[in-house]
Amino acid sequence: MGVVIRQSILSTIISYIGIAIGTFNVLWLYPKFLSPEQVGLLRLLQDIPSLFALFVRLGATSVVDRFFSYFKDEDSRHHGFFFFILAYPMLGFIGFLFSFWYFNDFWASLYVEKSALLVHYFFLIIPLTFFMMYTDIIESYLRVHLKISFSNFLKEVFLRILFTLSITIFAFNWIGFDVLVWLYSGCYGIILLIIAYYLFQIGLFHWKPNWSIWNHSKMKEIRDYLIYIIPGSAGGIIAHKIDNLMIAAISGSGFNEGLTNVAIYSIAYFIGSVVEVPRKNIAQISIPILSAAFKENDLPLIKNLYQKNAIIQLISGALLFSLIWINIDDLFLFIPNREIYLAGKYVILFIALTKLVDMTTSINTEIIQFSAHYRFNMISIVLLSFITVITSWILIPIHGINGAAIALFSTICIFNFVKTLFIYIKMGLNPFTNAMWAPWGYVLFILLVTPYLQWEGDSLLKAILCIGIRSIVIGGMFLFFVRKFNLSSDISSLMDTLLSKVIKK
Repeated sequence: MGVVIRQSILSTIISYIGIAIGTFNVLWLYPKFLSPEQVGLLRLLQDIPSLFALFVRLGATSVVDRFFSYFKDEDSRHHGFFFFILAYPMLGFIGFLFSFWYFNDFWASLYVEKSALLVHYFFLIIPLTFFMMYTDIIESYLRVHLKISFSNFLKEVFLRILFTLSITIFAFNWIGFDVLVWLYSGCYGIILLIIAYYLFQIGLFHWKPNWSIWNHSKMKEIRDYLIYIIPGSAGGIIAHKIDNLMIAAISGSGFNEGLTNVAIYSIAYFIGSVVEVPRKNIAQISIPILSAAFKENDLPLIKNLYQKNAIIQLISGALLFSLIWINIDDLFLFIPNREIYLAGKYVILFIALTKLVDMTTSINTEIIQFSAHYRFNMISIVLLSFITVITSWILIPIHGINGAAIALFSTICIFNFVKTLFIYIKMGLNPFTNAMWAPWGYVLFILLVTPYLQWEGDSLLKAILCIGIRSIVIGGMFLFFVRKFNLSSDISSLMDTLLSKVIKK
């Protein structure tokens, strides 16, 4: 696990730089210079193509994560594996083009009443889906080579800088909104070109086919795997991306009100999802280690990764949750037109709790994916997608964006319970340790004391002062608690190392 911590540090730093830029963009720049409808449109032009990209790539990223170690061979350039995972998803994209054209009127009819502005730019979904699909595939290929920092920089930092520049140009009235939408979409194409060039520069862009790959002993297993993983990917799309799409289609009552609700929900979702930043980096670097462990049938290592991932993720997430929720009212003072976006306050709460539940159950999806029981992922994800659609359809018309957040929280809790129970029954593994009660206890403490630690006022200077004081006290207490009771040996070791460096200086 120490290797996971060390290799995650750089990516975590990059992610937090990206969060800083994203926070500036989402909480100030967008609400300042864009109407809620325009913010909602740009959000959907990210969410809808990323949804389609998950399906169109036909499980290619999962194939890379699970099977690359069996093809790895520098002399043969990995038996043409890279060309293979670039080529066959193109079949999915061609199918998507046909379906998009054939059902175009149907898709437009879903949004023409409450999100009409989206229909005007619907055609941009096609190139955006292509850009996102291949960026994800190349990123997964870099990941199995343990080269995640540069791709993280591109997606977490550089892409957001491009967004900042685009909105800034628009803010100075140098371009109109129509050109902004084109620029915004083009940013994803730039990211794909750069990441592909980087792959070429480091000697991993093996684009020439090697037809002998079809005779490889693992090809039949890959074909069988794809039969299950592709439907599972479709279920995952619905489960994790349906909230904004359903909000745009069925929430509100006025013209483009669906887009306004998407804007409020998206900003709230962004704040709540900050909680899971450590999970992304720790889980990402754990994937090739987990794949190798299953290849060697090393159950003790798998158990170690499972439990240490869980406590590290939970501690990190609980700290971030505490700092966000204890300062939640003051954070809204930094958002222009805050009276509009305050409606998302409890969306933040439920999204943050959703992420904490996900982090508590650690890398359960990845464990099932790499095990002989990978078929269960399809069953569980299809179940999750069904529950998500039903609960969202019921709760959004009643509770609006809060209903969407509650639906997501409920389904993720059920989803993770089912997966964790399955792993325990089939492999005798679980992510839980006694140390987990402490971070969850602290989260409960924060929920109870937050109403009593708010001070009236609308001064930004006062808000900054209050946020600083609360963060130092609450964060300091939590970190002291973590170290005092050694809840995670890896985190304690990291804290000791950092403290010793500070003392030496």
